Amino acid sequence: MMFREPSVDNLIHWNYTVLSGTCYCDISCLNTRVTILCTEEPSQSVDDLEEALLREFASCKKDLNKIKRGFEKWHLFINPFLRLKRIVDQHEGRLRKINVPGIVLPKIGESTSDASAFRQRMREITEACDEAMALSVMLEMTAPVLGESLVNFLLLLLARSEVRSDKRMFESYSRQNIDVRIKSLPLVCMGFKPDIDFGANQFKDFLRLMDNRNKRLHGNIDPTVRTGDEIYFDHVTIPLFESQRSIPEFAMHAALAHANPETALADTAIARNFIAFVLDQLDDKTRPQVDMILDTPQLGYRPDTKRIGIILPPHYVDMVMVPTTSSDNEP
Repeated sequence: MMFREPSVDNLIHWNYTVLSGTCYCDISCLNTRVTILCTEEPSQSVDDLEEALLREFASCKKDLNKIKRGFEKWHLFINPFLRLKRIVDQHEGRLRKINVPGIVLPKIGESTSDASAFRQRMREITEACDEAMALSVMLEMTAPVLGESLVNFLLLLLARSEVRSDKRMFESYSRQNIDVRIKSLPLVCMGFKPDIDFGANQFKDFLRLMDNRNKRLHGNIDPTVRTGDEIYFDHVTIPLFESQRSIPEFAMHAALAHANPETALADTAIARNFIAFVLDQLDDKTRPQVDMILDTPQLGYRPDTKRIGIILPPHYVDMVMVPTTSSDNEP
């Protein structure tokens, strides 16, 4: 305990040593467990000790609750921004791995074995295109939400005390249109630099991205927007295509008709550029603290002060403590 730092990042959080007769009992709380180490073989089992402690806690319940009320009370919650970021990263990685532009259609062979290999390869290509379509749609829907999540998180994290303490005022800012929320950050929050350029391309590109996302989210349909090839009909029922393609090419093209991997990846880049732009507007004192919180999976929230903080250590360390007797020190 002499080496304990005033933070949650410690090997031992608390430690007590109890003397019973000639037996020393050392109780320590590590990152992963509570250890009880005795210098002599206990006369009772661990289960007996546990039951005795529970009886003691029950008899002192009123005093324990009084002490407990004097502690700071926090509760854990999942970092919503980091969760979305990891989802976007995973989807982007899988989509890049598929590499739709690099897919080469197989040639139709002349033998039975060639036909079987062709069908197998086309099945694999169709499955890859279906997955690419799903990933593209998910990225197009999720990437804008990632940027919006950052704005909401910064509002919760850095809101000025007068805004944080006024529920109606805080909710009013939280419900504004995204462009108003972004422009309100320097006014509502602490830690931002003055004179932010909201005419920057990163800001305008992200607003267009949000607008496109809202159209997709509400299922808006515009039949005048082309998603496939133009088809002409002669004598009513004879289809003629603007550019002739093989049936496999049409199959692959149809699988990706409503999703464009290049567009999805571009949308992801726009969201990331916007996030970098907003974080760059934080001052030198605030930026490192925000970066640390954004990279922490589980955060703590203190209801009485409405503060957010890191209350768990960033990594876990364990150790095994072995009692030393006089014979252990002999050569």
